[in-house]
Amino acid sequence: MNRTEVRALVAAAIDTLNHNLGKSFNVSFERGSASFDSNGCSFKVEAVQIGRDSKEVKDFKRNAELYGLEESDLGKTFNSHGKTMEIIGANPRAHRYPILVKDANGKIWKYAVSTVQLRMGKLSPTDTRSFNQS
Repeated sequence: MNRTEVRALVAAAIDTLNHNLGKSFNVSFERGSASFDSNGCSFKVEAVQIGRDSKEVKDFKRNAELYGLEESDLGKTFNSHGKTMEIIGANPRAHRYPILVKDANGKIWKYAVSTVQLRMGKLSPTDTRSFNQS
């Protein structure tokens, strides 16, 4: 298997799970990490109860002020390298890149707080206060 085949397989599996089981169990299935070799692949699937926040969403809401952001920034978009990115959560244990964003293809990226602040217009390019914080 190659990367393209794995991505297509995982996307189809998630779509099928959401269509067939999601509504029955009131959950939304999301893809996690995947690994593959020439013989096959394995991937993680996360089921999040609809109407409830995932761990990453709760972490973002809890830490938004510490990141120089607001709870309402969750779900907002910004442009980065020609792509539209949506803020979907945070991983506070990831000190360098704690902000989780998703591109239009559904790929999840990790961003530094200062990068998100800059892209969201909450930090000017000449303001280095946040860049020097640990």
